[in-house]
Amino acid sequence: MKRVISQCFSLVGLFLVGCAVSLPLAPGAEKIEITRNADDLKSCKPVGNIQVEEGSVYYDAARNQGLGLGGDTIFDATPRGIVFPQNPAMTAGIVYICHPLKDKR
Repeated sequence: MKRVISQCFSLVGLFLVGCAVSLPLAPGAEKIEITRNADDLKSCKPVGNIQVEEGSVYYDAARNQGLGLGGDTIFDATPRGIVFPQNPAMTAGIVYICHPLKDKR
């Protein structure tokens, strides 16, 4: 019986460690901003949509995808509703360029 209980605790421990693993950010992805405020995007140009798989490290995965599309800001377009009004997980977004690089000529 003690062995079964010990194995159960070992499995729970492995699960918790697995949840704490983070997704590596691509170089420069940490600079990408994420917003849920549409007013922040008034002078921005949309460049594409992203989908983040549930179960991944949401914001890191979104930033990596946003960087791949050449954006610098992501609008978190994850549906929030009655079922999950406080859902902290981002699963859908729109990538924008809000701070274009200045021409240095």
